[in-house]
This record gives sequence, structure tokens and C-alpha cells, in this order.
Amino acid sequence: MASTEPEQAAGSPITVTGPADRKPYIWLIAAQAVAYAILVLISLIPMGSGAQMNSVAVTFVSTAVVALVVIEAFTSPLRVNASGRAIAAIAALFALVFATSPIIGDVIALHGAAQHNHIFTERPCTWVAGVASVLVAVIVIDFIRQMMREQRTELIEHIGADVALSASCVLSTGWCFLPYVLQNFGIAQDDGSTALHISVLLLAIICVGVIIALAAATYIWHHDVHIAKHFHLPWLGMAMLPVMLTGAVVGLGAVVITIWG
Repeated sequence: MASTEPEQAAGSPITVTGPADRKPYIWLIAAQAVAYAILVLISLIPMGSGAQMNSVAVTFVSTAVVALVVIEAFTSPLRVNASGRAIAAIAALFALVFATSPIIGDVIALHGAAQHNHIFTERPCTWVAGVASVLVAVIVIDFIRQMMREQRTELIEHIGADVALSASCVLSTGWCFLPYVLQNFGIAQDDGSTALHISVLLLAIICVGVIIALAAATYIWHHDVHIAKHFHLPWLGMAMLPVMLTGAVVGLGAVVITIWG
């Protein structure tokens, strides 16, 4: 940790908590476990047929993602001011539209850009394009915001915190594809049985590995991060950060299934 107390953008000192002032690490792990369990359970709502995502399950997962974004926007321990948190929430809203709406795919199809390969009009692929565009826009906006400050002390740190919060909120929308991923967990055989889809099995293994790695990283983040006294439930915001980042793995997994499934 730095030996001096961090300062707000305006230059006034703030009081930060130490490890002894924070919730035990097990609280964060428990909160993560509950969040993962809820996302998986609501994704298992009776599915449709074929490779189509069940609209009811997607609606519930999307609602859960919105809840995650709201929680993170209000409780994140990152040193981001109100406008930065609002930008993160708005960016997540755009990403959520790309995850649940065929708008980009319709535009691509309208211009005939994917007439030789319709895969690029599938929602997981268009979500990646939409998320990439949103993240680029967020980086540009956050850079401009920070450059407009009268006092540009700790410029890189402030930009990093803004982008980190926005990126976690945007990437959390990848969870919207969990019903689609689970729906493709098995392949129907001619005799009526179901064989395990190898790509989904590999995705599950990778996802579990990422969850474990991020849970371990949470301990370091929780111990080292500077948290202002006036932040509300910062431990909850820290706990939800890995959950939101794991959404990127789910979203990219849906892309892999779409292309090679």
C-alpha cells in the first residue's frame, strides 16, 4: 500500500480503511458463490428446442445482470466518481441491448456483409462487435473526462479505475448467453440419447478455472485496494467484480459454440 493517503480529484484528502476494517475474505467468497448459483439456476429454466435461447431464461438472466451492474455501480471500491459510475451503467445498458437484441445482426444482414457466412449475424458474434465498440467509446470518453480536470494528479490511476469499472459492467452482459451455452451442453443422438458436447465441456472447465483464479485474486484486491470511508458496502462491490468479469468467458464461449458447435 502507499504510505500516503489517496486524494480525491479535487485534491482533498480522504480517509481509507485498512484490512482490519473490512469484512472477512470468506464473506466475499460466499457472496460470489451465491451470485454464481443464482445465475446458473435461473439459466436452467425450462429451455426451448434446438439451439435457440429460451426467452424466459434470458429475461431472468438479463434481470440478474442489471442487478449486478446496479450493485457494482453503487458499491464498487474503485475510486470512481458519480459521473464515472453513471457512464459504466450506461455502457452496460448498451452492451445488454447488443446481447439480447438482434439489432447489429440485422444491420449486417441488411447491408449484405454476411451473405457468405451467416454466423456473423448470430447474436454472440454481434455481441462481441458491440462490446468492442462500447469499450473503445468508454476509453475515449474517460480519457477526455480526466483531461478536462483542473488538477490532473494520478491521471493514469483515475483513468484505469474508470475503465476497469466500465469494463466489468460491460463484460457482465456475457452472462446473458449462459442459457444458450447450457442448452448446447449435449448433442442429440439418433437413438435418442445425448452425448456430451466437447466444446461446452472445455468451456465449463475453463470457466471453473477462471472463477477459482479470480476468487484467489479477490483476496489480493481486497487486501490492497484503498477504500474511502464514505463508500457503501465496498466489500460487496469487490466480491461482485470477479463474477462480472467471468461474464466475458461465458460470452466468448457462446461465440465458440456458434462458430464451431
